[in-house]
Amino acid sequence: MVELRKAIRTLQNFFPGLGGLKNDFYYHARKTLRIAHERDFAVLAALPPRPDDLFLDVGGNHGQSVLSMRLFRPDTPIISFEPVPSLYAEIVRRFARDSHVEVRNYGLATAEATLPLYVPSYRGFVYDGIATFSHENALNYFSDKTLYFFDPKHVAVSEQSCHLKTLDSLNLAPTFMKIDVEGFEHDVLMGGLETVKRHEPVIMIEKFWNDTRVFTLLAELGYAEVAFDGGRFRRQETTGLNAIMMTDRRLAALPPSM
Repeated sequence: MVELRKAIRTLQNFFPGLGGLKNDFYYHARKTLRIAHERDFAVLAALPPRPDDLFLDVGGNHGQSVLSMRLFRPDTPIISFEPVPSLYAEIVRRFARDSHVEVRNYGLATAEATLPLYVPSYRGFVYDGIATFSHENALNYFSDKTLYFFDPKHVAVSEQSCHLKTLDSLNLAPTFMKIDVEGFEHDVLMGGLETVKRHEPVIMIEKFWNDTRVFTLLAELGYAEVAFDGGRFRRQETTGLNAIMMTDRRLAALPPSM
């Protein structure tokens, strides 16, 4: 699978039209076959629905997380935060008929601000899905590991203005949050400490960046990683792409067996 993705990524640099076709194909195939883009989203099937459910998708990208949430929760209100205008427009288009999906064109951070967002490209093909607040991360995304025939002279990084707000300023009461923001997960949490403390949402957070500050902070807030095993949630570290984090109180409120 890794090599296939690398091959497709390489081809789209030479045939830019493949990028949009690829994204549309993945979206419609997953929707038709009811396949989540990451298997960790299956945790939603094991969480009992609540009348006050509100899911937050922090880092909307191409809308794949909203679709994965929808596979397991067809009617739950979802708010997706996506600061990149092209990606924001794509999510709006795809979920225009879903009245329970709201898309907001700004990011979440430690404070309200407008900051530069760095968008990498290779051979002129723009990778807006991996836009980041780190120029270094944007510049170093491409390598022999991500592309065949890699040549650093074809790498470029453009800059866009990105508006940011804090989660605490939005007066939301989430019961589930997915956070995937290219290494800035800690910033999102720092701007939402009061919201997290008050509502104790289940949090799905990407492990890729291996930022120990994230898990130290979550532990200070009473969170621990859990897994759904044997019909119940248990405190357990996993090897998946994401960590599913839950407080003891939220865990104790779940039915003993499902």
